Amino acid sequence: MLRLTSAVVVSILLVTGAAGSVEDGYADRLNADRSEARPGVTASQLQELLTANNYIDFARELPRAVGLTADQTKYFRGTLAYREGRFGEVVDPLVDAVRARDSALTATQKENAFEILAQTEAKTFQYGSSAKMYGDIEAIYGAQMGDGLREIQEKQHVAALLERVPAETVRIFGDFAVRRDTEGGYPMRVGGKDFSAQLDTGASISLVSESTAKRWRVKLLAGEATLHGYGGGSFAARPGVVEELQIGKAELHHVVVFVTADANLYIAEIKRQTRAVLGYPVAAALGQLTFARDGTLSVSADAAESRKGAPMWVGDGSLLVALGTEPVIEGDKLLGGTKERLFELDTGSGNSYLTDRYLNENRGLFKGDPPALARLAGAGGIHEIPAYQARKLPLFFWCYAGTVLRAGCADAAAGRRGRELLRRGRAGCAAAVFELYAGFPGDADERGAVESASSSVCGRRGGGRLHR
Repeated sequence: MLRLTSAVVVSILLVTGAAGSVEDGYADRLNADRSEARPGVTASQLQELLTANNYIDFARELPRAVGLTADQTKYFRGTLAYREGRFGEVVDPLVDAVRARDSALTATQKENAFEILAQTEAKTFQYGSSAKMYGDIEAIYGAQMGDGLREIQEKQHVAALLERVPAETVRIFGDFAVRRDTEGGYPMRVGGKDFSAQLDTGASISLVSESTAKRWRVKLLAGEATLHGYGGGSFAARPGVVEELQIGKAELHHVVVFVTADANLYIAEIKRQTRAVLGYPVAAALGQLTFARDGTLSVSADAAESRKGAPMWVGDGSLLVALGTEPVIEGDKLLGGTKERLFELDTGSGNSYLTDRYLNENRGLFKGDPPALARLAGAGGIHEIPAYQARKLPLFFWCYAGTVLRAGCADAAAGRRGRELLRRGRAGCAAAVFELYAGFPGDADERGAVESASSSVCGRRGGGRLHR
């Protein structure tokens, strides 16, 4: 089947391990509980959920909103469309909301709307429009943004560098699967030659070393941008374009990459040289992806294929996955998980970290000051932050359960999840527990833990960003 698209909506399936004892009617009972009559929510309450990056409850509460003006309704609906990855439904309601005469939106909400519009244009490869939007944000709100203005200026600069680049497109000629190599890369072809590159859903851009760019014959563009790595450092990179890139049966055109010195992608402490990282724009273009336990990446050419997976959300610089943090147990039966929180999904990573958001909600599990250091390795070197070690930590996918390897700290989420090592679970089940171990291998237990992993809880936010 041939699929031709320039859309960037991505569906990632978390294929899981053996499920525990899960009651089939649990999901129905939980949904029934949620639908009980409750007081309606106000515009200020909805905004509080957005400010807290609580997109899960925001989506649940929006249909129950009362007393919203027309522009407030459009603002909230456009914002939800963006966070759910429905980019085609973002622009019209948000433009109408900010242009409304006698608008009930606050100045902060209008600024947020402009930034979502700019991010939407960038994610759909309309770089010129994105640059203009960021310029409008600086002109209208810059004086009151404080330190936040610098990030807006950086985004505007990057979009302006790419203004004349055609939109990325992809053609997928059929279902296919590729296997990750020992260095974490997937096979690909550029200019008729074989190479490999990491596929990293946690990176908002694609990044290649200068030596790799020469072998790929990347078309370099004018100008230079400053990028920020998880190692905490900043470094310079030039924008460039790969005219054609093939992964399996997928053929991508006009792929934007940023080219930096090899030394910026070398981590001396572990003697690791990264050559190429294909970020969110490439992962999104491939559409429906399945990351399997054995390192296989499967791509479906049928975008409409219906398969269950964990709910996904669009973060500012990466994908987010909703996980339950508290088990639901009746007698000796594990029914699933509640108290969902958002975790960044980073398929280019190898460890898992939880941020201070998780720590603050679960203080009773961690005593005293952080006794250890979490070392976040990435572009820009290694960044150390105070951390607790978390052992046998249960987290729950709504329909699937499994464990993952690696990541760094997230600013807007409860934590960050690395690449999945998962197998298919029971269709339609609520969830099964998996556990994370700190620093040593462990066997699967009877409740469905399928692999061991290293997990830390960060004493404070850290790690920086590749680029947002």
